[in-house]
Amino acid sequence: MNHRNLMFAATITFAVLGVIAVTAEVSAEETAGGIAVVNLAELQANFGELRAREEDLGHWLEERRSRYNELSNYVFLSRTDFEEAVEILERARPLSEEDRERLQELRAVSDQREERFSELRAKPDRTPEEAAEFNTLQETYDARVEALQGMQQEIVQELERRRGTALTGLMERVEEAIVEAAEALGYDIVLDADAVFLGGDDITEAVLERLNYGTDGPPTTEEPAEGEADQEDDGGAQDDDNEGDG
Repeated sequence: MNHRNLMFAATITFAVLGVIAVTAEVSAEETAGGIAVVNLAELQANFGELRAREEDLGHWLEERRSRYNELSNYVFLSRTDFEEAVEILERARPLSEEDRERLQELRAVSDQREERFSELRAKPDRTPEEAAEFNTLQETYDARVEALQGMQQEIVQELERRRGTALTGLMERVEEAIVEAAEALGYDIVLDADAVFLGGDDITEAVLERLNYGTDGPPTTEEPAEGEADQEDDGGAQDDDNEGDG
């Protein structure tokens, strides 16, 4: 299952940043009064910490949906038995052998009642006893479906709460990174690239470097200085000479 398809029903929007005015003074060598643009969608897609938090939310939601879907196999149980199934499915995985066996028993009861319900529903003229049995099964099914709908709403509410907690502080960091990049490059105003038809220098990469690596930029592999490389070569040559002498 693609986490990105299910995790943000309402996509995180950076557009609330709007226009960011940079108040820092710029030197004569820098472009005073310049206008820059940032691609907010690219920031969202490549901001490492944001992606990690999105993935965590996606895993949580996938797990909740999986257990929710599993409960649909127990909709013909009594309220007490259904609540027992819910309790077992909420336990930490892997389930014990005893829990698995109990779930199989409850599933068998629900399946048997569902089969009987289908038989009675297909019967054109039911006896009074069959009609009463059918109505009881229908009421059981309706009650369990209502309970599942309540659980679904709880999942949505919990997702919103978790999303709010996960994103705390990230918007501020994005805004700070945009301001810092603009100041460093000498721009007074930064606009959302999607709102600009023409013009503006794209500073998205500079913003992403600050978000993902800080002001030091991405790590680089240092190569030995030219003098050091020569010393290493000389040392290697000397070792070869020594071996020859021996």
